[in-house]
Amino acid sequence: MGAYVSGGVVMEPPRVGDLLARAALLYPDKVAVVDGPRRFTYRDLNRRVNALAHALSGLGVRKGDRVAILMPNRCEFLEVLFAAAKLGAIAVPINLRLAPPEVQFILSDSGACVLYYDALLEPLARHAVAGTAVRARVEARDGPVAGTNPPASAESQPLQYEALLEPHLPAAGEPEAQVSFFDPHLMMYTSGTTGRPKGAVLTHSNSVWNAVNMLLNEEGLETRDVVLTVAPMFHIGGLSVYTLPALFKGCTVVLERQFDPRRTLELVERERITVLFLVPAMWQALMWLPGFDRYDLASLRSLVSGGAPCPLTVIQFFQSRGFRFLEGLRTANAFLIISRPTSSNLRISSLRSSAALFDTEHMF
Repeated sequence: MGAYVSGGVVMEPPRVGDLLARAALLYPDKVAVVDGPRRFTYRDLNRRVNALAHALSGLGVRKGDRVAILMPNRCEFLEVLFAAAKLGAIAVPINLRLAPPEVQFILSDSGACVLYYDALLEPLARHAVAGTAVRARVEARDGPVAGTNPPASAESQPLQYEALLEPHLPAAGEPEAQVSFFDPHLMMYTSGTTGRPKGAVLTHSNSVWNAVNMLLNEEGLETRDVVLTVAPMFHIGGLSVYTLPALFKGCTVVLERQFDPRRTLELVERERITVLFLVPAMWQALMWLPGFDRYDLASLRSLVSGGAPCPLTVIQFFQSRGFRFLEGLRTANAFLIISRPTSSNLRISSLRSSAALFDTEHMF
């Protein structure tokens, strides 16, 4: 799908930043993101993203540059991703659990020029930028940050996220950047089967078609949906299964920075979560939580598991309580869910006979 002509006008397919701007136009006062005590409407979110895009431009970030993100699930993570996309830059999410040399490798291998990180990860960020192309560190803190940012380099004091954003908020118009539907906007580092992590480059078209896939399938999102994102967004599952499609659609996304079974059920009950994606180990933790049945989970309409095969006992536990429980297969390079049963063919079963994957008798 490329540019097309409609009524004599050349039309471009929507890019990642366009879809956020569209949601802000259609649902300006609707809550887009819940991050702890903070709530951002679509108008707020798009304005902050535009301001950040102008701030990034002021730091010298241009189309094709890499912008690294070292954060848990917080609103700033999404703001950096969308701001980079609107500039034509490429966001590089990094696994928080990596050791300093591993983070340093990803920063160096990706060629990232700016690193955005959570203040709690300052020691990791400070050590990891040494010897890389990172020329500025930007620190996101909880709570207000007073003052302005002095000139800083990656090795000196970091810039403060809100102080960097604030000057651009009053007139935060859409950035004027030439971004193609087929330009890259995301680089997800995989664990790799051998050797060091490898960056899988994903385009605006990957993200848009992933959203189309999610919105049109049987379990598609509706604007009334409230999605809980507790799986980390530095993994492809936490970011692309529901989080980005939900924001493109105009849903509400509730961010949780770390997984706690009791806290997860409390959030489902309080925020009236309708869609929940977790990996099997998380579903098991919920299943084993004492008092599970005391929580009001009636708002949930879709439970999705991915990342690993889900134990049969887990599937049976949730299905016996009336939940629709689905599994999906996704890879960082494919981006789309490439295998997921629908309710019409969903059944609990197993292989009834052994089957060779290769013709072992005739291999040579």
